[in-house]
Amino acid sequence: MVKSLTITALVGVSLVWADVNRNAYKQLEKLNFERATELLLRSVEKDSINPGAWYVFSLIYSHPDYPARSVDSAYHFICKAERQWESAS
Repeated sequence: MVKSLTITALVGVSLVWADVNRNAYKQLEKLNFERATELLLRSVEKDSINPGAWYVFSLIYSHPDYPARSVDSAYHFICKAERQWESAS
């Protein structure tokens, strides 16, 4: 019983992550960097272990049209996403 509740809770959290990350990615596609960043920041404030959010952050910081573009920051975020993905798998 406890095991199934834990699994259900984890799946629920994953679906919430996916939804927020998807919305942030859509904002990125529209070049709405500010809104994408806001969505991702709120997401990682709630739960910092969110590899999808860190991946989208890496896409934002590596985007050629992003005013604060930083390859170093993009690299930091993609490495963080990879570490979290590996630890979650």
